[in-house]
Amino acid sequence: MTTQQSFENIIKQYQKSYDNGIELYALFEDANASELLRIGKSLSKEIETLLNFSNLDWTSCGNLGRHLTFLNRYLEKGDKISCSQDIKDILFSDLPALLRVLISKSEENNHLDSKLRDGVIPLINGGHHDSAIRKVFILLSERLRHIFNINDALDGDDLINKIFGSNSKLCGCLNEDQKQAMRNLLSGFYGVFRNNFAHNDIEPDIGESRAILEMGNSIIMKLEAISNQS
Repeated sequence: MTTQQSFENIIKQYQKSYDNGIELYALFEDANASELLRIGKSLSKEIETLLNFSNLDWTSCGNLGRHLTFLNRYLEKGDKISCSQDIKDILFSDLPALLRVLISKSEENNHLDSKLRDGVIPLINGGHHDSAIRKVFILLSERLRHIFNINDALDGDDLINKIFGSNSKLCGCLNEDQKQAMRNLLSGFYGVFRNNFAHNDIEPDIGESRAILEMGNSIIMKLEAISNQS
């Protein structure tokens, strides 16, 4: 099971991998194959740790896995000449390309509410999609109570009706039709998705957990907008 690390830790691990590559390249001409093999295996290990940290796999790394394999294979045979290009490709092509993937991946969730991102993304990255979906609704209920200053431990339809029910004055910027629309949206979201996964033996996949996360995020953005208008 992988554990999602902070972007800072991922970059630190990338730097360790890159430093191994620099060391291997700097010593390649003068060191013997056995010494280079030791560094090459260390480089492979550091990159495996990096992939584990970032929840990437070798398919995200272009030719990096192939070049590492041939590098270590030829060094095991004492054949430096046959892998001299591999270390150049690793250092000057594969690792820079991997860094671009890491940066791109770090930016893909920037649009999410910070509490949703910090609370849910690690669960999705770890493959815990049922827990991720439950977390979305826990955080959504907490945000509803916070935005509309509700101290009661209400949840689900009770919470939704207190805020968006016909007699509620908590969202004065909305007319009755708008309140009804929000009530229906939230009630349906909770009823269809939270209750479905809570009460049935269903194992969601990443597509479902991401879709529910994005929907929860859109609702939170709408709730914040309503709060700012009230």
